[in-house]
Amino acid sequence: MPFASLSCNNYVAGGAAGHVSQISPNIVFKCPYQFGDPVQQQIDWMKESVEKMEAEKVIYQLLTKRPHPNIVPCILCRPEGIFLQKMECTLEERLALAPTAPISTETQEKWVRQLTSAVAWLESLNLVHGDLRPANILLDANEDIQLCDFDATVKPGEELRTAGVPFCKLDEHFEPPPAGPVSEQFSLASCIYTIRFGHGPWHDIDPQVMVRKVMRNEMPLVSEDLLFGDIMKRCWLGDYASIADVEKDILSRLGWNGAGEEVLGQKARIKDRESRMQALRTECERFLAEEAKGRS
Repeated sequence: MPFASLSCNNYVAGGAAGHVSQISPNIVFKCPYQFGDPVQQQIDWMKESVEKMEAEKVIYQLLTKRPHPNIVPCILCRPEGIFLQKMECTLEERLALAPTAPISTETQEKWVRQLTSAVAWLESLNLVHGDLRPANILLDANEDIQLCDFDATVKPGEELRTAGVPFCKLDEHFEPPPAGPVSEQFSLASCIYTIRFGHGPWHDIDPQVMVRKVMRNEMPLVSEDLLFGDIMKRCWLGDYASIADVEKDILSRLGWNGAGEEVLGQKARIKDRESRMQALRTECERFLAEEAKGRS
């Protein structure tokens, strides 16, 4: 751990880029993997982890200047890692609780709208998230979407850094398309499906069969979802020119007065967030000061 006060007891989660530790009720810290006396495989893993973390910092630094209310806010980027606002759970975890804690139709619709808005915002910044799936989507205390994990984020036209079926489209050579509207709307459709049906596409079949179905564009039937079914089908086929067009279609079907109504709401939520972020930055600075004092 880069900070003496952190231990395995602070561990929250781990992923491809690094692991997350909780430093207070409001803040988590994401940093690359480190191993004592590592073997060669661990050395390679640590190097890759650092590279992913540095790439993610670049994205968060941009998003700090161009925030979105449904993207996890970065508190501070430091050489050691990234300080982020702590959220309640992942979308994946919340969906798993649905049998005992039902999710209303209104909440599902909110999640679809908020997730699409966040992805469209990345598109407006000339970015492709590249790894859209419920495990990389967080929920805050109000059960609002907070998109996270940008270590696989790339520019349109670049090669995707990860390809996990059924959230990534594959061709007959098991290759994903270049990053862009086609790849991103496919992932978005699979996320919408998971929100609406409570499980991922083809969740109950053999993984090898699933891969072949995705390669043949054979996705599950969605006709019973009268609101978003057609949107999912079109996204899986790459029928929309942009994620912005997907968002317009979703807002229209939800009866929203175009994107303007959504933008006004976003601006209000961003303004509310600013004061909270200043308090969190102050808390981080106190934490860093205590760590520095302990090393002196």
